[in-house]
Amino acid sequence: MVGTWIAERARASIPPARRGVSASEDVEGLFLTPLAVPKGLPERQYFLFREPIQLERSLADDREAAQEVYAKVKREVEDGISWLREKREADEYRFAAARLGYEIAAGSQAPTFDPSEE
Repeated sequence: MVGTWIAERARASIPPARRGVSASEDVEGLFLTPLAVPKGLPERQYFLFREPIQLERSLADDREAAQEVYAKVKREVEDGISWLREKREADEYRFAAARLGYEIAAGSQAPTFDPSEE
């Protein structure tokens, strides 16, 4: 039902995406942009930046060394994601309502975890 309604509105107001296709043709000739609908209220975003990993040009010729670097990168990423998930679950201001309530009442940003606690 909604798709038909959107297609009718689009056909009436959006020019066709392909040359030689009239706006009166069926929906297959009509380009509709995707519509994203958020699932809920926004949450806090969590990021972690680790030490850079130096790569040497010689890795292109040394498969074993390249595998070691790959394993290290994979381990670092997995460990970082696990750590951030733990912090996210423990964050009492993760959700917008709690965070905004605190920030309005306190007049400052809601506290977060200290990344040096890693």
